[in-house]
Amino acid sequence: MLSDPVPVISGAVDYPEIAISANGVYPLTRGAATAFGELQDACRATAHTVCLEPGQALLVNNRKGVHARSEFVARHDGRDRWLQRAYVRRSLWNIRYRVTPGDRRVHY
Repeated sequence: MLSDPVPVISGAVDYPEIAISANGVYPLTRGAATAFGELQDACRATAHTVCLEPGQALLVNNRKGVHARSEFVARHDGRDRWLQRAYVRRSLWNIRYRVTPGDRRVHY
């Protein structure tokens, strides 16, 4: 278990937020399993492919959308896909206790 149980969809009815990692979600009840299956079906039904060229980036607000990578066979020749991850926050105030004293970096 990576975390305590948390809702997949939360927030106000008019401004819902989604937090999902389909590989790490384990429904706690039969009803939750049904709802999670329906959510995955809805995501697949509305998904579309985005092909990025070298030098391009795609930014996704993880509270408003979901994303995944398609499968691929690695060539191991230095030209394989490279996933660079960055986290952006509007404010660091509520995680200020995570700052490293020497360099002021915030670690999760």
